[in-house]
Amino acid sequence: MEQRHRHFIAVLGTNFYTDCVYQVKEEGVSYKTPYAQLAVLKHVMPDAAEGDRITILLTERAEQENWLDRDYRERELQTLGDRGVLVRPGEKKTGFRKILQEEYPRIPAETVRIREGRNREELDEIFEKMYEAVQPGETIYFDITHGLRNIPMQVLTVIHYARALKEIKVGGIYYGAFEIGENGADGLRYVDLLDMSMCSRLLDWTSAAESFVKGGSSSQIRELKESGQGVSELEREALKSLHDLTGCLNACKGKSNASPDKSIRKAYEDFRMHYDRLCESHTGISEAPLLRLFQRIESDLDVFRQSLYFIKDGRKITLNCTATGMAAVDWAIRKNLTQLGFTALKETIVTCMCERYEVPAEDQTVRNTTVWSILRDMAAQYEALERRGETRMDRKWFCDHKLMTTPYRAELTGMIMELPEELLRVTARIMRLRDAMNDFGFSENEKENEVAGWQELQEQLRDFYEILKEILRGQGVTFENV
Repeated sequence: MEQRHRHFIAVLGTNFYTDCVYQVKEEGVSYKTPYAQLAVLKHVMPDAAEGDRITILLTERAEQENWLDRDYRERELQTLGDRGVLVRPGEKKTGFRKILQEEYPRIPAETVRIREGRNREELDEIFEKMYEAVQPGETIYFDITHGLRNIPMQVLTVIHYARALKEIKVGGIYYGAFEIGENGADGLRYVDLLDMSMCSRLLDWTSAAESFVKGGSSSQIRELKESGQGVSELEREALKSLHDLTGCLNACKGKSNASPDKSIRKAYEDFRMHYDRLCESHTGISEAPLLRLFQRIESDLDVFRQSLYFIKDGRKITLNCTATGMAAVDWAIRKNLTQLGFTALKETIVTCMCERYEVPAEDQTVRNTTVWSILRDMAAQYEALERRGETRMDRKWFCDHKLMTTPYRAELTGMIMELPEELLRVTARIMRLRDAMNDFGFSENEKENEVAGWQELQEQLRDFYEILKEILRGQGVTFENV
């Protein structure tokens, strides 16, 4: 991967700054300077490298007060005198420009003149100038210590805007907390440099969680997990299982399997396990910034906790794979994943018949050659009879011709004789619409004047899902959250 160039950006204020000791306690770093900007720069870019950049944002007044060399004012001389600092006659206040030239001779500092942000026009101009200062692919370090009023919020906005359009990386966002600094015995003020990057990271995670909840995509979550920034090992495991879950959903892995990357049910169970551990191990948002987002995601996945069963001859028969399939359809409806929804719905009907009549759903011969073949042909015949105004189907014919070689003749005879007509009607329509989508518009089942739009398909999917639930309930199936 091409190396990213570092770019330090800071806002220069208008106040009269005197020496402080800026420090990052946890790293044992401290630097004495009047300028928080220089302390941050020394911390993040102690040595200049080819391609590094320094940009200073300043108003016209800031340029005169702190960028250029100038004469001291009487009140400033008095302030320095009170602190024991002697200024020689004729000595000028050294501007930040000269300090940067001395400290970083290999990196010519760029200046960007901004206005004060008194109205919408000026605010828009500030945004544009900050955005234009950023080059594609850079790692940005931003000091907001002397950013007046609106600047910190605009910095966050620009950074996220540039991340999307210019693929930048955030190295750090720093604030020198002068107002809560402490005076030392040496007469200097000791000020902590706070890395505010967590604000940006929280926005990243919030956006990723929103993408997951609204559209079912875990790609942003995966990218953040792989970045490794501020992610604990337990959080990483939960994020992996979440990505496994969406991967299984998108790949229609409804079959039960012990591997979380090959089974919707197993991936969800793994996520629940890691989520429960997270709830037990963390307290505050600063220690677990993902926990509240996980809570929202967990709530969105609640449908996968659903269990389906019915009672037969005094026995409780669970429909585990059917429950997973119904949850996947519900998920697809809520995420507007129409094609996934139709595929899951069709396969769930087949799975349900296998589980309900106790034949192995994972046996491809039984599932496809027998059960699906029966459903497909009975649905097609029912639709043909319905068009002719006939109502009676010869179900015994299907028993005689479709069950000659299967060892599950008794079980599937019961299925053929008991299949509700409404299920046959729905299956025929699902099959036709699913084929039309999968054939990329070239399906024999879809005439030009009958082409269904996306909105209509989504509404049909929602209707079919509700109809299937009612059919199952009518057959004695219980839906239960566990």
